[in-house]
Amino acid sequence: MLRFSTRVRYGLRILSAIARQPDGKSVSAEQIAREEGLTVSYVELLLFSLKKAGFVRGVKGAQGGYFPALPFNELNLFQVVSALGGEPELAPCVINPGKCPRSGSCQTRQVWVRSSQIIRDYMSGLTLAAISRETGKCCSKKRKAVSRRLKSSRSRKERTE
Repeated sequence: MLRFSTRVRYGLRILSAIARQPDGKSVSAEQIAREEGLTVSYVELLLFSLKKAGFVRGVKGAQGGYFPALPFNELNLFQVVSALGGEPELAPCVINPGKCPRSGSCQTRQVWVRSSQIIRDYMSGLTLAAISRETGKCCSKKRKAVSRRLKSSRSRKERTE
């Protein structure tokens, strides 16, 4: 079964959160962590990797945060998956035929090679901009509800202090 690591899945969520910001607006690690239900330390760890890969840039200070280092319509899912978790493979012999002594005569290897290519092509054609548009459509109600709960919680806390 093809399965992506938590690192890849959460990294994609973080990039999607950044992509949903209005043009030029940065977002803090704390805000991403709150919206995505992740710990700040894990978000910061993944942001470091995303920065190293050249996908995001960070600005320090009161108005600081993270924003895209390149247009997200130029960044595709395959690039993100490869940067955060290595190239996805369905079988070890797909990327490195030398890992299996039977790869030269294996009757099923081409099934895995072709299936991997189809997945790679699909992921290469799916930009972060498109992913964030879809995420924004399906998650905007949830984000608004979370935001209302946070504001309500803050105002209750302020009243009791």
